[in-house]
Amino acid sequence: MLVLQGNAEYQAITYNHLRNRRLWPQDTSKLLRLLAGCDTVGQVTALARILEARPGPGQLTFVTAETHMARTMAIARIVYAGTGWQVEGADAQTGDLRPESQLRLWRDQLRASLWRLTGWDGRLDGNECL
Repeated sequence: MLVLQGNAEYQAITYNHLRNRRLWPQDTSKLLRLLAGCDTVGQVTALARILEARPGPGQLTFVTAETHMARTMAIARIVYAGTGWQVEGADAQTGDLRPESQLRLWRDQLRASLWRLTGWDGRLDGNECL
């Protein structure tokens, strides 16, 4: 399953990038665009809830900015650990060159672990981020 991660603007850029490189899949039945959740942890955990209703496990390929990939993969590996879902990443040129901080990585790994233990990802409600 190909998973486009990021906000709507970055997903549109990713779509164009993949399409221009002729990497856009002809069969889009296994394509998910993650818009639910206000941030990466929210999106990855929202996907986990969606996948509960689908046959699986299988392969998940997260597509996001190269600078964002390490944090996305760290979160996904925690969320999907022990579920049978295999996660991998494929970077796209989204123009998002903001550097990631180690503190943000640790915070989100902690939030993903909290979600695994409690079902709560640290957001104040379903829409607010920390």
